[in-house]
Amino acid sequence: MELVISTSQGLEDFLIKELNDLGYSAKYLKPSKVLLNGTEKDIVKLNFYLRQAHRVGILLEKRTFENLNSLKLDLDLSWLPKGLTFGVRGRRFNKEGFTSMELAKKVADLIYPHLKEPKVDLDNPQLEFFAEVSGNQFILYLNTSGPSLHKRYKRPYQHVAPLKPSIAASLIYASSFHKTKELLDPMAGSGTILQEACYISRKVPPGLFREHYNYEYFFPHLSQLKDELYFGTVVEDINAYLEGGDISPKHLEGMKKNLKEQIIPCDCIDVYLKDAKKLNYPYVPELVITNPPYGLRMGSKNKIHKLYEEFAKALYKNDVREVITFTAEQTKMIRELKKYYEIKEIRRVLYGRLNTYLIKATL
Repeated sequence: MELVISTSQGLEDFLIKELNDLGYSAKYLKPSKVLLNGTEKDIVKLNFYLRQAHRVGILLEKRTFENLNSLKLDLDLSWLPKGLTFGVRGRRFNKEGFTSMELAKKVADLIYPHLKEPKVDLDNPQLEFFAEVSGNQFILYLNTSGPSLHKRYKRPYQHVAPLKPSIAASLIYASSFHKTKELLDPMAGSGTILQEACYISRKVPPGLFREHYNYEYFFPHLSQLKDELYFGTVVEDINAYLEGGDISPKHLEGMKKNLKEQIIPCDCIDVYLKDAKKLNYPYVPELVITNPPYGLRMGSKNKIHKLYEEFAKALYKNDVREVITFTAEQTKMIRELKKYYEIKEIRRVLYGRLNTYLIKATL
């Protein structure tokens, strides 16, 4: 079967590299989607191990799209159990003359006759179909994951502008962390980057934090393999030094709470109440990865620009060799980093509806 795996738009090649590291051969399908051939067992493994993915889907249809009225589907859904609830999520990426809701309704009407005793549930369906149109391409896939895979470990403290763990993992994959096993996040917020780095270094699969996947509704026999992966996981000893901080006492306490509430300890993380414009930490690693503020929470653009100016200067004074930032204020960040560093990569990443940028710089 063909499997569709989604991630944040702009990070598809990082996901392909992660899949390659797991022994899979994947290719780019469309923005935010990659494609690979797999089996039922691979569905379990991919949902359990992938850090940068949002959903793993079974591709049911891929065809040229002309218009909504002429859309037809050649489906065989006889393998699905009867009596399950279903719903369709429609999404169109261009202005094709119809809405995403109209696309969802059309596809739902086409799917309905192929299901056995279906029950409609648009909130939490057991069979969740995604129908997407971009340009002249139509794809339909069945979600095997359930809620997005970036929703994994507990986060008792909710930051005002949280970073998805899947994107945090991509920032780490873009860095030299796999060599150094050290990093500093001086604007850590709720601690997501530090947490992901800890679990990457200890080889803790994200699946340890999930109890259920949608594939268990229609492939119930796969629950046994899921349990085998869960109970067969061996967490490696701590082999990283991670340091972080925030200027806000509220965020610092929230970060500590998030780190404390995990089923797998993050004992390799030290956090402090510190100002990113100074970087006066007990020890400053050669690698900094951070998601600095760039929106309304800073109050004004001038404050953001002043922060970026002083932050770049502090990085250089502390002999930081590699910097990765993730911000929507890319012009100012690039301008300030260029004063001291060579810009290695500028990558646009669609974060919700916001254009954000992964910026990598080195001395």
